[in-house]
Amino acid sequence: MSNNEDLILRLRRIEGQVRGIQKMIEEERECESVLQQVSAARSGLYRVGISYVSANLRQCVDSMSNCPPDVMEKVKKLAKSLAKFG
Repeated sequence: MSNNEDLILRLRRIEGQVRGIQKMIEEERECESVLQQVSAARSGLYRVGISYVSANLRQCVDSMSNCPPDVMEKVKKLAKSLAKFG
């Protein structure tokens, strides 16, 4: 599965979470429960953003032909670290 396909699946899952939050608010569910779901959706979006940036950074680095190998390797490691952070 490509990175973009994975991101789309994650976004669809988050979309379902948001619909669930809307329903919870309509049903006047407890504030704590609603906020817990909002936090989960926000975390999911954050992870999608980190993954997206990391993948694009890797693509940019892979396309750099004049970059010294040690610098390229350092940037690749940073991209991996960024992906793990999310």
